[in-house]
Amino acid sequence: MFEKIVLHVGFHRTGSTTVQRELDTNRWALLDDGVRIPSFNISGRRLANHSVPIFNAFKADNSSYHANKVLGVDPREAHEQSLCQVESMLSQSSGTLVISGEDISSLNESELTEFLRLLCDHTESIVIFGLFS
Repeated sequence: MFEKIVLHVGFHRTGSTTVQRELDTNRWALLDDGVRIPSFNISGRRLANHSVPIFNAFKADNSSYHANKVLGVDPREAHEQSLCQVESMLSQSSGTLVISGEDISSLNESELTEFLRLLCDHTESIVIFGLFS
């Protein structure tokens, strides 16, 4: 189990990309301090923004998701890749896990509940920064 999971859910155009880049750039130094910043790949592209894998893993219908179109990936393939990577991320449970992604706020209530329940299975403490619409 993780000691804590920190979920940063920033709205678009609020500096979230800068936060994500800094976390990604410093991921190895943070890991030395027990803070794990996950690395995701969709169709061979490494992503510092966790929006794409989290949204793809938990959105009931990701067929019109803009990021999949930009990345040129099949929505079903993106869903499977993302779900596998989320499960892998959660299996490495130690210290603190930090997840950051704007599109997490676009999940509906049942999708968000499914995501949070999965997180709860891997920690006793979740800290959420950001707002949900």
